Amino acid sequence: MRYLFFLLVFLVEATIVKAQNREWAFNSTTSSNMKLELGVGYLWSELNGHWSGGTELNLGGIYRSNWAFGVRGSWNKVSTSKTTLDELNELKEIDISLISGLAYLGYIHQAEELIHFRGELGLGGGIWKQEKKMVDSGLNKDSSRPVVLFHPRLGMEVNLTQWMSLSTWLGYQFIGGKAVENGFKADSPHALISLRFGNF
Repeated sequence: MRYLFFLLVFLVEATIVKAQNREWAFNSTTSSNMKLELGVGYLWSELNGHWSGGTELNLGGIYRSNWAFGVRGSWNKVSTSKTTLDELNELKEIDISLISGLAYLGYIHQAEELIHFRGELGLGGGIWKQEKKMVDSGLNKDSSRPVVLFHPRLGMEVNLTQWMSLSTWLGYQFIGGKAVENGFKADSPHALISLRFGNF
């Protein structure tokens, strides 16, 4: 259902833009081959089998309208809704959060078109944090672990104006290192809706 929602967003935006019959000028007349872009978005990812929301920021460049590169950072958190028994047979609730920073390289297919596609490969690291709240005793136990992340994703983008675009992404987040314990799931699918600003 979430994937269908992302596709619906694009169809609606494309219909509105075409209906307005605006004159688009996405191919900049500037002599520079380099353009900057700044993005902010809302992401969904799965942490230990639970979907969670978060925020992503990115700062990058576009070279010759097709090659994208830059850095991005994200934060998301999920609270488990059920309690489990630990090794001491004490009930506990677990909060999981992930803070990450990645460098990315990507390709933009037919960037001059109103609707076009992008692909990115991201590589970086982050902090996987688990907070265990002992229900019976009221004590908290926190643990933080460094992780390595590899994140491929594909996106579809709509140029709303010459300086703003709307994009939606689907990808998968691979997490390496001792990020989890007791069988917790770390790798997860990833979805994002993002607004990007620049000279498109």
